[in-house]
Amino acid sequence: MPIYLTRDQLEMALRARRAVEQWLGVRDERGRRVIRWLRIEPTRADTFTVWLSEVFDTGNEHFFDLGEFEPVDPEQPEGASKTLPDWEAALAHADALGAKRDNFLPNGRIQDFYREFAFESKDWPFDEPENLAVITTRQVLEEGRPILLVTHDEDDGGWQFLCTLTNDPSDARVVSLKSVLDRDPSIAQIAKLPVGWRASRREKGFAWETGVNTSTDSG
Repeated sequence: MPIYLTRDQLEMALRARRAVEQWLGVRDERGRRVIRWLRIEPTRADTFTVWLSEVFDTGNEHFFDLGEFEPVDPEQPEGASKTLPDWEAALAHADALGAKRDNFLPNGRIQDFYREFAFESKDWPFDEPENLAVITTRQVLEEGRPILLVTHDEDDGGWQFLCTLTNDPSDARVVSLKSVLDRDPSIAQIAKLPVGWRASRREKGFAWETGVNTSTDSG
């Protein structure tokens, strides 16, 4: 569990011109999970800059540096910022952005918070139960091929986790949803994929691209 700064520690850190951070939660954008966090950072000009960052959740159990994740707004890769004259004004601006004064973390701890949230949390990311029967392929199960295409089918709400190497019905395998997540935790990133949509990526570790599924292929 994260160890938050007390209000006294928060004030001491800012008075000492040390940066602080806060996790602001997640939201959904076109079926992709967006991570939001805030940072108050001193500048060389004796002012403070408040950064509000939003990135797509492209992490995995070995990659959790939020600063390297894909930004929601490519024109503001580090997020939106505002510079304030002193730490009190910076805190007031953070309040207006939704920050809570009891939830600040020391500088550099936001990565640990994300890692715990994404990979150590006991929360089940899907709306469907763990034992839901889903479809994958022989190549995924027996050859260790990566899942590169996921569909959340319009007709029955079923899920398919596919490798894109085969359209042969004899290669289809029925497994539990939990077993797929255990095999590839990165599919948690598209757990809220709407019915009738699909998610695809070039390789494992790349960002998912999502949209309405207009194809009937399941290779």
